[in-house]
Amino acid sequence: MLAAGPPHHRRDSQRQRGSGTGRVSVRIEVPGPVRELVEQLEDAEFETWTVGGAVRDALRGKPAEREDWDLATRATPQQMRRVFRRTIPLGPEYGTLGVFGSDGVLYEVTTFRHDVVTYGRKAVVAFAESLDEDLSRRDFTVNAMAWHPRREVLHDPYGGARDLQAGILRAVGDPAERFREDYLRVLRGLRFAGSLGLEIEPGTWSGMTAAVPGLDRLSRERIREELMKVLSGREPSRTLRLYRRCGALDRVFGEMAPVAGRGALATVDAVAEGGVAGAAEDTPVGVVRLAALLLFGAGDGNGNGPAAVAELLVGLRFSRDEVERVTEAMSGGLGPTVEQMADPVARRRWVAGTGWG
Repeated sequence: MLAAGPPHHRRDSQRQRGSGTGRVSVRIEVPGPVRELVEQLEDAEFETWTVGGAVRDALRGKPAEREDWDLATRATPQQMRRVFRRTIPLGPEYGTLGVFGSDGVLYEVTTFRHDVVTYGRKAVVAFAESLDEDLSRRDFTVNAMAWHPRREVLHDPYGGARDLQAGILRAVGDPAERFREDYLRVLRGLRFAGSLGLEIEPGTWSGMTAAVPGLDRLSRERIREELMKVLSGREPSRTLRLYRRCGALDRVFGEMAPVAGRGALATVDAVAEGGVAGAAEDTPVGVVRLAALLLFGAGDGNGNGPAAVAELLVGLRFSRDEVERVTEAMSGGLGPTVEQMADPVARRRWVAGTGWG
């Protein structure tokens, strides 16, 4: 793993905005409990908006789960504690508290922030005075939008709604700078493109590919968490193909990267998203899919046997139980043959035989 490089200091100039006016005429339905939290903060004279993936998904016509609704506010954590009866510290040093809504769901509420200094991992942040400062530190335009439930206004200074409608993933401002701030954004961007069916804008793609070596600076825990998000979603093969195209697959899987061939990726998609029969009930589907992917390397004559797989999984900080489940399956001859990899019908039969389909 590479040593961390020198910190990257934020430029003082405001990041380039999109060509839009910043305010877009749309309507987003916000869950009642979320609206109530916004109104409590607004009534206390703290400007508050809904932000992030829930806003993006609502514009796509795909309502988010309630727990995915996040709030950004001018209130500091100390001020939030005076507004809400009960809060949970989720990262107060970053301005984030958990607040229970009237529905019992824990919602994340975060103070407006701006980056002070970045190291290619997690930024050192300070509280900001405005929503615009907060949105300027976001990774992609489709994630740099905010909806105000009371005013019914979408604030979109970087043209995220336009990009979303056009099916484009574009970095906020200078792509190279965005990825240098936190190299995990490379993997996040690949996941957004794959799972949302977005085309990566050329400049953003160039910035991504140039930043791939920086993945070595990230903790393996962060990489594992991001990989599990990919493997737990719909059609993970689309994202994994992008991993392969830009070189991220080699950084994540190392010597095991060659096992992720076309047949392996197709089989990963075939593994059921829910109700994984044959696996322990507490085994996440992402782990099962990763096992299916790695099982293709069993007995291939290139050293990709149980020991190599175990080394990879331990390096990615998987639990001992998860490592044992995968390696025991490999030792038991569960891995598919080359013929099964090549034949779609045989591939489906293999998945069914594992009990994972």
